[in-house]
Amino acid sequence: MMKYMVLLALVACTFACDKYPNGTDSAMHWYMCGSGNQVTADDIKVTDPSGNPDYPFDVRKGIQLHISQNNHGSQIDQVYVDVSLGSWSDGGFMGCKWVDIPTFGLTNNLDACKLGGSAACPIKSGPTTNIVAIDLSQFGPVINLLSAGKPYQLGITMKNGNKSPVGCVVVQGTITK
Repeated sequence: MMKYMVLLALVACTFACDKYPNGTDSAMHWYMCGSGNQVTADDIKVTDPSGNPDYPFDVRKGIQLHISQNNHGSQIDQVYVDVSLGSWSDGGFMGCKWVDIPTFGLTNNLDACKLGGSAACPIKSGPTTNIVAIDLSQFGPVINLLSAGKPYQLGITMKNGNKSPVGCVVVQGTITK
């Protein structure tokens, strides 16, 4: 009997994982994806539209991204972004991992200059700090699929025009609605 209890405990530990990866229960987590990017991020913070800290993110309101970045190449006048969305799967036989949520093309080839306003474009050469306001209301069909209190991640790939990628970040956090 004791053997079975030990085996059961080991199996339970194998399938258990953090409900909130990377400390997303109390703070946003972000990292650069890819290497050799023309544009790199040094720091990213998120606030509500009034500039107040906003965590967990209230997706009913717009958000402001405070981005300290460095453009290691020439100025980028027209910025497009592809945004992927993931949900944290916290267990089961497949283990713990980020699972892609289909956005059916709604978050691809977004004109960052229109989406984020004049603060998003251009991306000048060298280090800059921008505050980019983003109205999330246009993504209602996608946001309605999300559950409050759960961790999600956004993969944001910046492109020069509608072409080649120049930078990529992943932002992970918990939302409220």
